[in-house]
Amino acid sequence: MAGRRRGRGGALNRRVAVPGRVRLLVLALLAVVAAVSVLRASSNALEVHASHDFANLLKSAEVLQQEDVYRRWFTAMIDDDYTRAPSSNPAGSDPTYAPSSLALLMPFNLMSWPAAQKLWLALNLGFTAGLLLLCRRRFLTQEPRWVTGAIAALLLSSVCWRNIVMNGQLAIAALFFFLLAAELGDRRRPLLAGASLMLALVKYSLILFLLPWLIARRQWLPIIVAAGIHVVLTILVAARIHENPVALVLGSFDVGKRLAMKGYVDVGALAGHAGLPAAVALGVGLALAGAAAWAALRHRPIDTDLLLATLSFLAFILIYHRAYDGVVLLLPLCIAAARRAQDPALAAAVLGNVVLVWWVSSARHWSVWLEDGGPFYWLLAATWYGTLGLLIMRLDGRAYSTQPQRAEAA
Repeated sequence: MAGRRRGRGGALNRRVAVPGRVRLLVLALLAVVAAVSVLRASSNALEVHASHDFANLLKSAEVLQQEDVYRRWFTAMIDDDYTRAPSSNPAGSDPTYAPSSLALLMPFNLMSWPAAQKLWLALNLGFTAGLLLLCRRRFLTQEPRWVTGAIAALLLSSVCWRNIVMNGQLAIAALFFFLLAAELGDRRRPLLAGASLMLALVKYSLILFLLPWLIARRQWLPIIVAAGIHVVLTILVAARIHENPVALVLGSFDVGKRLAMKGYVDVGALAGHAGLPAAVALGVGLALAGAAAWAALRHRPIDTDLLLATLSFLAFILIYHRAYDGVVLLLPLCIAAARRAQDPALAAAVLGNVVLVWWVSSARHWSVWLEDGGPFYWLLAATWYGTLGLLIMRLDGRAYSTQPQRAEAA
C-alpha cells in the first residue's frame, strides 16, 4: 500500500511538473523575442533618419537658446535637412514641449548629434531596466521572479517600446523618474524626490495625469519642488531671450494644438471617428475622470495601487496620445498581475489590452482590418474603455483588494 501511494504521488508530481516546463518554454520563447526586439530597436535607433523625435527636441532646445522657438515655428519653420554635416543635428523644429522641458535637454547640444544619439539610446535602455526594477520593488515583491521576467519580456518585445527607442521618445524615461520620485518620497527624501519628479514632468502630457497618485499618498513636497524648478527654469529661459515666460508657455500649447492630429483611442480621436463634436469628447472625458475621483474618495484609506492603475488608463485617453505611449500599460499590468489570483477578470482585461496595444497593433498597416477606424480599432477602444470601467468599479467596491496599503505619508 505504501509503495502504491508513493507510485501515485510520483505520477502526481510528474503531472504537476509539466506546467512548470511549459512555463519555462514560454518564458524562453518570450526572452528570445524580447532579445531580437531589443537588438532591432537599438540598431534602428542609430540610423541616420532615426531618433527623430529626440533630434527634434534638441533642435527646438537649440533655437530656444537664441529666440522664441514657438513664435519662430509660426513665422519661419525649421524643416529637416539631411544634407547637413554628419556631426550636425539633421532634424527640424516642432516645439510642442514646454520651455522648461526644452531647457533640461539643452546639455545634449554640447555634444555632436551622433554622440547625443548614442547617449540617449544608452539612457533609454538604462531607464527601461530601472523602470522594471522599480516595478518589481513596488508592485511584485510577493510574486515569483518568473512573473517579473514575463512582464519584462512582454514590454521589451512590444511595438510601443520599440517605437519609443527607435524614435528617441521620452515616455520610458518619464515613467522611470515618476516611480523613482515615489520611491525617494517613501524614503523621506522629498528634495531628491522633487528633482526626480521634475525630470518626469518633462513629458507632462502623461505624468500630470498620474500626479493624483502621489497626492493620495500625501507626497506634496516633491510636487511643490518639481513645479518650483519648472517655474524657475521657465523664468530663466525667458530672461535669457528677453521674452515673457507666460507667453512662452502659451506658445508651446499653441504649437501643440496645431500639430496634434488624431490620437489613438483618446476621447477626441473616438469622437472624430464617430463624427461627434469636440464637446462630446470633453464631456465624456470629464465624466470618466469624475467617476474615478468619486470612486476613489468614497473609501479610506484609498487603494493607491488600484488608483494608479485607473489613472494610467485615464492618462492615455483624456488628451492626445499616440500608440507608443501605451507603454503606460506596464503599471496596471504589474498591479493586476499581483492580484491575479483574487481578481482574474481584472488581470485578463489588462492583459487583453497589453496584447492588443503592445503586439497586435504592430501589424496595423498590414491590413485594412487593423487600420484606424476599422474593426480592430473599435475592438481596442471597447477593450480599453471597458477595462477602465472595470477599474473604476474595483476602485469603488474594493472587493478584490489584496495588497496591504502602503504608507500614505511622504
